[in-house]
Amino acid sequence: MGEANAALAETLGVTMGKGFVQSMESSERSGGPAQLVFSRSNKLLGDHAITRGRNERERIDTVTSFTGQSLSVPAGGVAILTLGPGAWEMPTRTDALSLNAARGNAPPTAEALAASHAVKVGGRAQGVAFELGKGRVVVFGEAAMMSAQISGPTGEGRMGMNVPGNQDKQFALNVLHWLTRLI
Repeated sequence: MGEANAALAETLGVTMGKGFVQSMESSERSGGPAQLVFSRSNKLLGDHAITRGRNERERIDTVTSFTGQSLSVPAGGVAILTLGPGAWEMPTRTDALSLNAARGNAPPTAEALAASHAVKVGGRAQGVAFELGKGRVVVFGEAAMMSAQISGPTGEGRMGMNVPGNQDKQFALNVLHWLTRLI
C-alpha cells in the first residue's frame, strides 16, 4: 500500500515499508496481532506535543492502528507510534492472512515468519512527526486509525475511531492542531 506514496515520503526523508505490520506485544485487545495498540503503558506511544495535547482532556494514552506498514524515522523526527521488538512486516496481504490462519491465536514461530518472508521491523514507526523548513510534517503508515469504518451484516466489524477504548478521534484532532500550530 505504501508504494503509492513511497516517492513522496522519500523526498521527506521517510522510508516506507512495503508490507503489512503485525505485532504480538502491541495486541492488548482481542483484535489480535493486526490490531496494533500504542499506549503509554506499553511504551510504544511517543512523547510529543501531539500526544500531550494542549491540556489533560486532550492528552492521548492509547492509539490503535490496523496493520499498515512500517516507517523509518528521519533525522530530527519523533516516532509518535513506535513498533515494538516483536513487530514484523509481511510483504503481501496473502502472506499475512496465511500466517494468521496457520497459527490461530498463538504467536508465530521463527520458522513460520521465515516462510512468510516476514521482516522484523521493531524500532521503526507507524507515525512520525517533524519540522521541515518553516512547516510541519506528520507521516503515518496506516490510514484506518483516522477513519470510522463499520463492516459486517450487523456492524460488528469496526476499525478506526469506532473501536472502543482508543483515543484515535482525539489523536486525529491533535495532529491537525499540531500541524496548524494550535499546539
